[in-house]
Amino acid sequence: MYKPKLLFALLLLCSGLYIACNKDNLNSSGPQATVTFAGRILDENGQAIQGAQVRVEGESASTDKNGVFRLKPVRVDADNAIVFVNKIGYFDFSRAHIVQNNAILNLTIQLLKKQQAGTINASAGGNINLVNGARLSFPANAIADKTGSAYTGTVRVYARYLDPSDPELAYKMPGDLRGINAEGAAQILSTFGMMAVELESQAQTFNIQNNNLDAGDIQVCNGLSEFIQYTLDGQFFTKVDPGCGIESDSMPNGGFYTQISALEPTSFGTFISFNSNNQPGTFAIDGMRIDTFEIDFANSNLSTKVTTAPAVVGDPIIGTFGTSFKDIYGNAHTISGSYRVIRDY
Repeated sequence: MYKPKLLFALLLLCSGLYIACNKDNLNSSGPQATVTFAGRILDENGQAIQGAQVRVEGESASTDKNGVFRLKPVRVDADNAIVFVNKIGYFDFSRAHIVQNNAILNLTIQLLKKQQAGTINASAGGNINLVNGARLSFPANAIADKTGSAYTGTVRVYARYLDPSDPELAYKMPGDLRGINAEGAAQILSTFGMMAVELESQAQTFNIQNNNLDAGDIQVCNGLSEFIQYTLDGQFFTKVDPGCGIESDSMPNGGFYTQISALEPTSFGTFISFNSNNQPGTFAIDGMRIDTFEIDFANSNLSTKVTTAPAVVGDPIIGTFGTSFKDIYGNAHTISGSYRVIRDY
C-alpha cells in the first residue's frame, strides 16, 4: 500500500501569496556538516511515542519507551539537514534544519494522529471538508497509479488542519517555512494555515498528478499581519503583533536607529536593533535578545537585510535576519528569520 503525503500551506512572503507543497525538498549545494541528532518524539498530549522510526540520511533509530532517540553522527547538508519520522497510525513527519559542523541537535517533535476525513472516488473526484472550514478538492481522474494510468477506485483521505495560532505549532509542523521564489532564490515564508494529507488505497499504488489537488478555504490568522519568526537551533518560533520604532541617533554619520521588539509576559521577549538610515539594504545587528539569550556580539555574525523600509508611521518594515551567534557563556547558536512589522513611531 502506497501512502503519498501532501502538505499544503497558505503562505505569506512579504507582499506575495503562495501555496507550497513539500517544502523540505529545497535544492541546496551549500557546505556539509557532521551532526549528531537526538531528542524525543511525543504525541499531541505530550506523551512519549515508543517505536517511532527516526532517519537522517543513512542513519536511523527507533525511539525507546520514553520517546527518546539518538543517531550516530551523520554527514548532512548544513543548510538543509532533513529529519524524517514515521510511526503507524500517525502522519509522517519531516523537517529541514540549518546546522553547524560537529553540533549536537536536540529536537522535540510531536506527531499528529491520523484522522480519516472521508473518501472519494478517484475517477469522479470530489471535495473533502474539514470541521474548521478547510476544504480539499480533487478533480476527476486526478489520481494515477504507478504506471501513470488514471486510478478509478475508492481512496481514503486522511487530513488534519494545522492552526497557525497553535502555541505548539513549532513542534508538530513539517517543513521549515522556506520556499523558492519565481527567480529561484530561497525565501522565508509565514504560514497562515496548513493541511497534512495522506491518501490510502488497498488496491494498488497511486500518485497525485501535478497541479491536481486544490487546498482551498483555509481560515487565516489575521494576527500574522505583523510578525517576527525565526528558526533557532532547529526549532521554529513565531512572535505576533510586535512593535517597531524609528529614532534619530547620535551616530557620526547620522541616520536612523531601528528597533523591532515583541514583548511577552512569560519571557524576556524578542528584540532586534540596527542602524539602517531607514533605507533598504543589509546592515549589522548591534542589539538583539532572543528570549533568555544574552548575546556576545564580539563573537557573533548577525545581520539583517531590509527589503522594505517604512517612510512614515503606519508603513511596514520587511526583512530577514541571521545567521549565527554565541551567547555570553560561549555556546554557539544558529538563527534565521524574518519580520514584517508596522512602524509605530
